Amino acid sequence: NSIYFLRQTLKDSEDKVKRHLEILDQQVETGTHLVASILDFARPQEPAFYPVSLNQVIQQALKRVPLTQEVEVAMILDPNLPSISGDVHLLMQVFINLIYNASQAMPQGGKITLKTRAEDNLAVAEVQDTGVGMEPEFLKNLFQPFHSGKPRGMGLGLTISKDTIEKHGGHIQVQSKTGEGSTFIISFPIKIA
Repeated sequence: NSIYFLRQTLKDSEDKVKRHLEILDQQVETGTHLVASILDFARPQEPAFYPVSLNQVIQQALKRVPLTQEVEVAMILDPNLPSISGDVHLLMQVFINLIYNASQAMPQGGKITLKTRAEDNLAVAEVQDTGVGMEPEFLKNLFQPFHSGKPRGMGLGLTISKDTIEKHGGHIQVQSKTGEGSTFIISFPIKIA
């Protein structure tokens, strides 16, 4: 609120002041995100199950992730994918996290491919990037709390995502090659009406 007030008060101020206000705003947002992540980890939410379109969750999650112009997105979503039973808000957070991580793995840009398909009574989603990939040693602890390969962040996003997926009866696995990118494969039981 104070940043908003200062922006309104200093409308015609010099660029240096505006830059510092932007930095303050970003730091507040980062702090808020870190506190929310710690709280989510400390007291995870129980899902409220309803029929959910995984395609719609992925499309909405993509809209909420700020991507640079250097990041291209391809979507190959099965139009006949059956519903799953899940909490749309918790699932949205999972895919926001995975898409955001994919974008962060491509500092010079690249391609994120989002796919869905039905397979053996499962709804399967893939989040694939053409980023830096991960070493086998790093992959071993990927879903452990506070394990992060990024200079910023708490290392809780994938831990919380895995927990959420498992609470939905789902499973997550990762395929990654250094220098070629990573693919996160998430599967959920298809909701039987």
